[in-house]
Amino acid sequence: MNQRTDVSSRASMMPAEPGVYLFKDKKGKIIYIGKARRLDSRVRSHFSAQLDDPRHASMMERVKEIDYVATGTETEALILEANLIKQHRPKYNILLRDDKRYPFVKVSLGEAFPRLVLTRDLRDDGSRYFGPFTDARAVRQGLRVLRRAFRLRACPGEEPGRIKGRECIDYQMGICTAPCTGRITRKAYGVLVEELLSCLGGRSETVLESLRREIEAASARRQYERCTVLRDRARSIESALRKQHVFTLRDYDSDVVGLGRQDDLAAAVVLKVRQGKVLGKETLLMQGAEGKSESEVLCSALSQYYLNPAVVPTEVLVPVTPGEEGAALESWLSGIAGRKVSVRVPRKGSGAALLEMASQNALLALQESAGAVGEKPRRIPPQVQEIQVGLGLPAPPVRMEAFDISQLAGEHAVASVVVFHDARPRQSDYRRMRIKGVVGQDDYRMMHEAVSRRVVRLLREKRPLPDIILVDGGKTQVSAASRALKEAGLGKLRVIGLAKRNEEFHFSWREGTLRLPPTSRAFRAMAGMRDEAHRFAITYHRKLRSRWTIRSALDEVPGVGPARRKALLRQFGSVDSVAGAGVDKVAEVRGIGPVLARKILAHLAAARRPESPQRGQSGRSEFRRAPR
Repeated sequence: MNQRTDVSSRASMMPAEPGVYLFKDKKGKIIYIGKARRLDSRVRSHFSAQLDDPRHASMMERVKEIDYVATGTETEALILEANLIKQHRPKYNILLRDDKRYPFVKVSLGEAFPRLVLTRDLRDDGSRYFGPFTDARAVRQGLRVLRRAFRLRACPGEEPGRIKGRECIDYQMGICTAPCTGRITRKAYGVLVEELLSCLGGRSETVLESLRREIEAASARRQYERCTVLRDRARSIESALRKQHVFTLRDYDSDVVGLGRQDDLAAAVVLKVRQGKVLGKETLLMQGAEGKSESEVLCSALSQYYLNPAVVPTEVLVPVTPGEEGAALESWLSGIAGRKVSVRVPRKGSGAALLEMASQNALLALQESAGAVGEKPRRIPPQVQEIQVGLGLPAPPVRMEAFDISQLAGEHAVASVVVFHDARPRQSDYRRMRIKGVVGQDDYRMMHEAVSRRVVRLLREKRPLPDIILVDGGKTQVSAASRALKEAGLGKLRVIGLAKRNEEFHFSWREGTLRLPPTSRAFRAMAGMRDEAHRFAITYHRKLRSRWTIRSALDEVPGVGPARRKALLRQFGSVDSVAGAGVDKVAEVRGIGPVLARKILAHLAAARRPESPQRGQSGRSEFRRAPR
């Protein structure tokens, strides 16, 4: 296989993610940098395109190596592309050398009465910047709506006011609070600014909920004009806001280390952040990770990477705490750098976002490593990758099984098992079972029985085991499932519980709980799987209760057995319809004569009276429509 074929093969292995790709020549020098909404299709298009353009043909002849950095969104890819082009200035990026700056939304917090403006000039003046945005026209339209919603001043300069001594037309139009004439205090104006920052930072629901409470309070006081103003403001916020990334101007240097693991293999991706910008990445592939903890794999990766470093940054961002070796690691890196170097786990902000990007690239590197040893690489869907990163799992949870219990005061207890493959339901593998070995209301023992019976059957039939098990509940349900797995010799299988009350994750292999943002793809996927297990369980439970109700109503009639009950339900459809029919109609059913028809109707009429309750719920009719 020649080198050209190798490059084409590499292009076919690109992930279906947004990101930036880098073409390199035989010396490893970057000659072209491009961004893509989908790396796989964009890179392949360079090789499949007709090379009529001499410049493009010349570039493709020189391409001997392809690298990439996957990002979360196309906007992030755009920022990264601009940073890399400024850093490397590739030969064939002529059209991108105009140093075009994309627009940002700026809130001028350095002023007494901040403004909301559109700018392309980023300065470290204490302001907050949101963006960048690719469509300046759409941003301007959004700013008009936001100004109307929050009524911040639009007049230029640090001091408010266009006309000395009186308000401008913006106040008359209701889109400014007129701080220039003291119609609003600085404190009240600051509240509006905080609400705006919350919305732009992705916490718009908190502001909207506060507005809804104000609307209800104003309505209770019959302040209908204020209700209208608040309602219009809420609608403006809902229509204008989209989730954006905060652009920080902190000029820091750091290495962001993401980890990915699958069986015996591990990968570490180091994103090099210099002066607040991502300027490159390096990938380390490791073998022998099976049975090792996350901190052990991390320390091994860091010790190898920084063995002969060119530069050691001020901080190293990592996905897990290095453990007992953390202090020694910081001391070693500080000695190499000649200054204090910190190793820390970012919990929020841009550091956490960069760490998630690095972890995603590490998982993609693992998939490519399979192709490097001659195997066909398997692409892990982005949602599965986000579940792995969000929950801190050592390997992608390709196959997941969720359990739920449904019962009413211990009666008709059932369990459901739903199976998800690549974060998609596989309904052909769904299973349900009646709980047989538990008497009374005991959720712990019911969950134990359900998980035990499931895994024993999987082992007996030599069917694939799940990567993780999800149970509907908290610590108690996780403990019950873990005990069942240990008894079956599957103690290494991981169990996760998702409790509905606080939407917290509980884990079988580590202490404490975890909360994910409700908008994250990882949380939505896990909550959806839990809810699917609940739906499947409660549907089966209701079906059993309905069958029991029908039997309890007709089986107690002397002379009515299974065959006659079936004939009656086939003719009338439900017990209620039988009770509402006349003697002649009931007697026409095969096997039912006038005498038995009168007995049936008399029995059902007595069952409907409160003084003659049926078994189950005292004083209420036990008739239910038969399931179709």
